[in-house]
Amino acid sequence: MSAARDWMRAALAAACLAQPLHAAACGSDFVLGDEVGAAHPASISVAFAMLDARSAGTLAPAAGAEPTDARVSADAAAHMLEQRLASVRARMPAVSLLLVESRLWTRYTPSGKRTGDAEDVHAGHDAGPVDGDVVVVTGEAVLRGLLAGRIAWQQAVDSGLVVLAGDPARQTRVAALLAARFAPPGSGAVVSRASPARY
Repeated sequence: MSAARDWMRAALAAACLAQPLHAAACGSDFVLGDEVGAAHPASISVAFAMLDARSAGTLAPAAGAEPTDARVSADAAAHMLEQRLASVRARMPAVSLLLVESRLWTRYTPSGKRTGDAEDVHAGHDAGPVDGDVVVVTGEAVLRGLLAGRIAWQQAVDSGLVVLAGDPARQTRVAALLAARFAPPGSGAVVSRASPARY
């Protein structure tokens, strides 16, 4: 099984590298029929961490949603995070969140930051991060688990279900703010390798 998994990872990595680069007009880097590709270098490792967690039974199986339904669901999860960040947004550096299943990018900027003549009130779906952003790469199922308190922040980071990239000082600040914003894990919901439970 280990050799098969290693072969599959190598084949997927090769397929990702062979994909042509393309620009995205909105926050989703998804192209219909393009099932393998990397919207960010960390997206492949996050996807494999999610696969491993699902194989171990610690992350619920992926729902077989249509691409448009998956995009709507990912958008809803991203906006749930936006609501959770409302009280700390002024202290937070700009963050670009990538949900790997839908390839949905969502950018959270400090509140009160102006874009043109209008105040940037809501998170926007952009084609990717802006220079200087802290990038947070995860999956929708993981984000929903974090928001519901079924997954502990540090455990998600340690297991590769969440990856942060960018300036180290800003990463540390964003990680601390996110860790404090997620609900404390439920009594029996936090998983250890010895006790597999679903996130």
